[in-house]
Amino acid sequence: MIVAVRLKDRQRVELLATMLLPMSVGTVWGQMRSFTYCVGLDPFHAGIRAADESVRLGAGTAIVLGHRFGPIRFNRVGRVLKWREGIGYSFSDLSRGGNGVGFPHVFTYEVKSKVNGNCRLTIAVRGRWTAMMLPAWLIRRWLRWVMGHTLHSIHHQLMVIEMHRRGLEKSAG
Repeated sequence: MIVAVRLKDRQRVELLATMLLPMSVGTVWGQMRSFTYCVGLDPFHAGIRAADESVRLGAGTAIVLGHRFGPIRFNRVGRVLKWREGIGYSFSDLSRGGNGVGFPHVFTYEVKSKVNGNCRLTIAVRGRWTAMMLPAWLIRRWLRWVMGHTLHSIHHQLMVIEMHRRGLEKSAG
């Protein structure tokens, strides 16, 4: 797992996280397709849904992103910006108070096939850091920790699914 954090002018944030997975793109996309589940593996996301629950999630769908930080719970808003079936998606995560507060950012999740049936999952985050009273080293460390935790959660869930899938194949064979 690799997590790279770039902080430009103490405000522009660019995170890039990648991990190789010993499973097919189809297996990973099968889990990513459950947008609310996959995005909910972020340690701060909870209760993600379409703003209009009668609408199917896809490009252009307005979303509500429940967030949690210890006992604190609040909702943010966003939109599914891009949905490429079998490949990935992008979505915004914005404060209800506007784009000038609360770290407005965009996530992109993408899975690509590699050799021997393996694949690479990449998560990119781009946004604007708004809590300027924090030192740059702390911002970088915080963002690296959050992304590392997210990757670990996704990796763990995917490996459980893959081990279960292989166990079923073995018992059927």
